[in-house]
Amino acid sequence: MKNKAVEKPIFQIKSRFNPWVVAYSYPIRIIGTLLLLLFMMPELAKLFAFITGLGGFLSYLLSAITVALIAFCGPLLMTWLDYKVTTYSFYKDRIEFIDGFWVREKLTIRYKGFTKVVPKVNIIQKKYKLGNICLIAESKLIGAKTKEQGHELPNIYNPQKVIDNISKLLNSYNGRRLHDNGE
Repeated sequence: MKNKAVEKPIFQIKSRFNPWVVAYSYPIRIIGTLLLLLFMMPELAKLFAFITGLGGFLSYLLSAITVALIAFCGPLLMTWLDYKVTTYSFYKDRIEFIDGFWVREKLTIRYKGFTKVVPKVNIIQKKYKLGNICLIAESKLIGAKTKEQGHELPNIYNPQKVIDNISKLLNSYNGRRLHDNGE
């Protein structure tokens, strides 16, 4: 039985967690959770009044604090867990990563077909030197139309430096591929 040599990644990156950037990036998730909990607030206030013996304003204040904590901390905690386990490993011909806390399957994205790497940076990300890196691939649709699609690496520190490294890898891969095909 032959032992297969384990290939080491050329470099690895992780998404950086910043609560302000995450809250700005996912407003619908936070607002949706907040609205759902606000509809439940009167029942929650009655529950707190029953449990604690506090009445009126104090039970509503306690329920408002609970609603705010669940609405804001819940999505932030889930994003923190996702970022904690996800490491993007770059090899000479592919990227490997586990996409999220709940999904433990290793995903592989081959460089074949990627045409460019572009940054997406919003105002808050710029303040914290973060940015999303978009790996863009063109796909042909029926009727010879092309559509850009790809994969996004969220909240990467110093995205321009990482984009330069990824671009070098893509150029190297495409050069090897063209050389191997005799083009």
